[in-house]
Amino acid sequence: MNRLLFLALLLPACGSGPKFEQLDYSRVSTAPNVVDLEPTQIRLAHGVAVAADIDALRPNGKKLESVAFQSSDESVVGVARGPDSRWVFFGAGLGRTQIQIFSKGKRKGQIEALVVRQSELSSD
Repeated sequence: MNRLLFLALLLPACGSGPKFEQLDYSRVSTAPNVVDLEPTQIRLAHGVAVAADIDALRPNGKKLESVAFQSSDESVVGVARGPDSRWVFFGAGLGRTQIQIFSKGKRKGQIEALVVRQSELSSD
């Protein structure tokens, strides 16, 4: 049983192709003090949406191609394709989840996503 669990945990790390290391954001919409976009995680306030151009970078700094994002729990963080090839993240409900990162339809990694009350984020 333990061997199966170990193999199940190891399997996603054994995928082929370039791996994801971090996100790079540009043209971020205005959302002062209620959004924190970091290379390996996002924090945003409940009820707030943020749009940005987002590149997923490999460990060598090169961009992954045909990138897409998907929330592991849409009741916490929603993800949608926005205008002008931008991506939109929105805080649907308080909690924690992950944003899955895909390149050319293959999963390359994930980042943590946290949705908090506006008062918690704006006091940082």
